[in-house]
Amino acid sequence: MKSLWLKINRPLLPVQTCMAAVDRGEDYVLSLIEEGKISWAFDFRGPKTGRRSMVRVFTASLSDHMNGTELWKFKDFPCVFNEIFGSSGETIAATMVAARWNCSATHVMNLVASRCLAAGTWRRGPNGSARITRRSLFDFVRIRRML
Repeated sequence: MKSLWLKINRPLLPVQTCMAAVDRGEDYVLSLIEEGKISWAFDFRGPKTGRRSMVRVFTASLSDHMNGTELWKFKDFPCVFNEIFGSSGETIAATMVAARWNCSATHVMNLVASRCLAAGTWRRGPNGSARITRRSLFDFVRIRRML
């Protein structure tokens, strides 16, 4: 079988992508997270999704595991957060959050509606994306870290 090499420009990856990268199943990937072999992973499930998880793995952590390095293992949370979202701006567009999390904008807006994330007013249409406050996003992502 031929190998396929892809360059991934997303800071967070779904478990399914990690499964393909390590060529193992979901339970194996989740065990890597639980054992700390993948040091940065998050569960962004909403309050209305019940038990269904929405695990995202920090791409650099997966890369560390696959390359046998620990470049990101001992980084602090603000450093990882800034790597995901950049370090400037008091608000971040909901569409940007969805792109960074590798999820739908609907999921992000459901988190706003359930008050997991704070956003100002917004409208539909071009340039109408809700602006998520950086502080609420920082707090939400921090408490959703899987250890």
